[in-house]
Amino acid sequence: MTGGRRGPALLWSHACRWEDLLVPDRLLVALDFCGEVREVLSQPLKLRFCTRSRWRKHTPDFLVLTRMGTWLVDAGPARLIDPEARESLAAAAEVALACGWRYSVVAG
Repeated sequence: MTGGRRGPALLWSHACRWEDLLVPDRLLVALDFCGEVREVLSQPLKLRFCTRSRWRKHTPDFLVLTRMGTWLVDAGPARLIDPEARESLAAAAEVALACGWRYSVVAG
């Protein structure tokens, strides 16, 4: 592409591979067979948080409502969990703790 701005989908496709898409899908299939799950909300909230150097945003993948409590969940390929991603996951964990929820990262 010359002279134009790359759109988000094109940038995303360079970072992810087809098998990366399977991690959240496999999690949803597993949750579908779990008898304790009442509801699953996709991308339930957007976080805005400050690091030492700048403001950042992160959208957790799922909010899972179960009979035993609520889980905030991030799912994705383990190979993409770099230091910047760890900051986002830590921010999501803090929000879950403040809300009285549990937090989990499902990495494939």
